[in-house]
Amino acid sequence: MAGNKLWSPQEDELIDNTIINLPHRTDIEISAILFGHPLLNKRTSSGLLQHVEQRRSKLKKNKTKTKTKKVI
Repeated sequence: MAGNKLWSPQEDELIDNTIINLPHRTDIEISAILFGHPLLNKRTSSGLLQHVEQRRSKLKKNKTKTKTKKVI
């Protein structure tokens, strides 16, 4: 399972930036785009997809928290 492997901050940053820059793309499309990247070449496609889903979810939560803080 991909969750057993640690992801480096550089990998997370690359994934986050791709999600932010391609918001209209699905998690599957983003995983496919990133799968050939040299930084992620040791990752399985299913593990990458799962991690992209987790990162997108985390980004959405952080965005919601930021909006809430600005309102207060």
